[in-house]
Amino acid sequence: MEIINNFSEIFLSVWDKGILGVDIFQILIGIGIFFIFLIFRGLISKLIIKKLEVISKKTTNKLDDTFVNSLVGPARFLPIVLRFFIASYYMTFSVTDERSCRYNQ
Repeated sequence: MEIINNFSEIFLSVWDKGILGVDIFQILIGIGIFFIFLIFRGLISKLIIKKLEVISKKTTNKLDDTFVNSLVGPARFLPIVLRFFIASYYMTFSVTDERSCRYNQ
């Protein structure tokens, strides 16, 4: 029973104060941003790249096929960069307690 009480105290403390000064709702919105851009990454790789491959297959030139194949990696990496940028822009990190910073000595 004591374990459940300790867990509920810790849970309510994190719910009220957050983690390292970040509110729990900001954390949930940040996770939501990550999932949205994860879906966006899948859409880019499946729809846009496939459409470019279909268009490049219609031509007789092999240069555009090589160009589309070289775009696959950067096109899938762009949503990852964007989601880190938007999530870090939305979430503000601040150290409110000296004990919570590992390197403060």
